[in-house]
Amino acid sequence: MRVYEYCWIPTHGHLLVEAPAFRERVLRAHEERGHVRREDASLRHIRVLEKPSCVLPCHTSVGAPVIANSMAAASGKAYLLFSGLTLITPEADPDGDGLTNSEESILWTDPFRADTDDDGLPDEWEVRYDMDPLVWDDPDADTDGDGLKDGDEFKSGTDPHLPDTDSDGLKDGEELSVGADPLQPDTDSDGLPDGWEHQYNMNPRGNNDDDEIDGNGAEADPDDDGLTNSQESDYGTNPNVGDTDGDLVPDGAEAAQGSDPLDPSDRDPRDTVAVSVTFGDPSGSDSEKYRLIVAPVSGDPRPVQMRVNHYYGLSETITLVLAKGAKYEVSLEHAATEPGFMAQYGFSNYDWELSIQSPHIFVLDPDHIVTKEIDWPNSTFKAAGK
Repeated sequence: MRVYEYCWIPTHGHLLVEAPAFRERVLRAHEERGHVRREDASLRHIRVLEKPSCVLPCHTSVGAPVIANSMAAASGKAYLLFSGLTLITPEADPDGDGLTNSEESILWTDPFRADTDDDGLPDEWEVRYDMDPLVWDDPDADTDGDGLKDGDEFKSGTDPHLPDTDSDGLKDGEELSVGADPLQPDTDSDGLPDGWEHQYNMNPRGNNDDDEIDGNGAEADPDDDGLTNSQESDYGTNPNVGDTDGDLVPDGAEAAQGSDPLDPSDRDPRDTVAVSVTFGDPSGSDSEKYRLIVAPVSGDPRPVQMRVNHYYGLSETITLVLAKGAKYEVSLEHAATEPGFMAQYGFSNYDWELSIQSPHIFVLDPDHIVTKEIDWPNSTFKAAGK
């Protein structure tokens, strides 16, 4: 990566020190837009005609003359271009927008303005979400259609391209409207995801284990179908109806036999194997939750199975009922950071582990992510990282 250096003009303007070829290219672009006019062919004399849309390049020789627009100078808004000033560290971030001077130079954004294009969306945030920090984007637009304006997505810390940033079943706008946290899949930390609670008239803002409503807790089974509320939320089934899909097979029996409790056409037992999976944050920091995703590739018509750690900073072991002879893609993604940890330290601690154990599985691992440990009669495949 090429590292560029910036100079600061202590009056009202900014200057980018660049290689000549790049300087010439950008100068021509600004000439075409009417921002600057070249006084001679040497690039030593550049006159600013209006406020530039981004930092302007300039001749880098010490002693290059200063040319300022007289009208702009009269109004106190002159943008002065000259060189030979003190260089700013390439890794510094003078405007506090999250982009270093080096990164700003590559992007052609202004290192002294956190929002170069004045659209209310900071440069780093626009870059992170594949927007152009040099082109005005409407902060009132709702790019992902989740009921939340892009400007509000920035303020909330949500993803403007994901309707449900925390993947808890509630769109970001709806989540804010009910008082839940769009960055936390389980706002009240009761082991039940916000979207599932909201769907079945529970309160995503109050821990169900602490209220006085009978059958509301994570380990309760109000419909007596063999699945706890926590398990019902994993499968997406109705906690108040023992047979969610109405196929005359109780939800718990379907989960055990490998049929889909949400599909009335899938009610017969399937030849299955039980696979033990351990996943989560083993660091002891009590800070992270992870989402396990098991997606059928072939041999299993059921939908993707997803599980989220019920509690922060703890690895947990679950049993998945998988179809014999089927092929699955297994992945782990970060789901959330405990709000108190983030408030105290300002970062996420991405320690993770994933362990798959069964005597009946074979792991294809071309990238050598997992290691195999022989634990007769089981085979254990483990992966961990940060």
